[in-house]
Amino acid sequence: MGKKIFVSYKYADSDVRKITNDYFHTDTVRDYVNKLEEKIGKSDIYKGESDDNDLSQLTDDSIWNQLKQKIYDSSITIVLISPNMKTLWKSEKDQWIPQEISYSLKEITHNGTRKSKSNALIYVILPDKYNSYDYFIQKSYWDTETYRYDKIFSIMKNNLNNYKYSSDISYAVIVKWDTFLNNYSTYINSAIKKQENIDSYNICKQI
Repeated sequence: MGKKIFVSYKYADSDVRKITNDYFHTDTVRDYVNKLEEKIGKSDIYKGESDDNDLSQLTDDSIWNQLKQKIYDSSITIVLISPNMKTLWKSEKDQWIPQEISYSLKEITHNGTRKSKSNALIYVILPDKYNSYDYFIQKSYWDTETYRYDKIFSIMKNNLNNYKYSSDISYAVIVKWDTFLNNYSTYINSAIKKQENIDSYNICKQI
C-alpha cells in the first residue's frame, strides 16, 4: 500500500464480537488487529507489539520508547474503538491510547533527523460481543446517528467536528468495522486527503 499504519487499541478488551474460528479462544481486540494485517498487509501495519516481542517484562519507559519509534515511522493512525477501551479509574494521561494519538499528531524531530508530519487519523468502531455498535452509536429522535463521546478519550472527541473551513467537518475519519474492512482503501484515502489539507482543521494534539 505504501503507507505505514500505526494501530492504537486496547489489547485485552474481550467485549467484542468473535471473529476467530477457535471455539476455545477468547477473542480480544488484538484479533481484530490480526484481521487488519490479513486484509491490508502485515508489512504496512505497526502495532504496540510484534508477535515475537513480549512487552510485559519491560518498564513503561522502555515500552514508550519502542512505541514512539513505530509511531514516528508511520503516516496513518488507526484507533480501534472498543467497549472497554477506557480505564475509567485511570487518568487519560496515564493510558497508552491517548498518548499514542497525541504523539502521532505532533510534528516530531527524532534523533536529529527529518521532522515528521501529523498522521492521518481513522477511528474504526468495533462491534461488541452482541454484534452491536449501540454502545457507541445511538439513534437520535430524527433517526440520525450520534456518538457516545464518554466512551472515547478527549483527544479523540476533540478531533471530531473540528473543521475551520472544510466540507468534511472532522479531521478524524470515523467508520464501523464491517464497513471499513469491506472498503478500507476508500477510508484510508479519505484520511490522507484530510491530512494533506490539515490547515482546514483545528487539530487537538494534547491530552
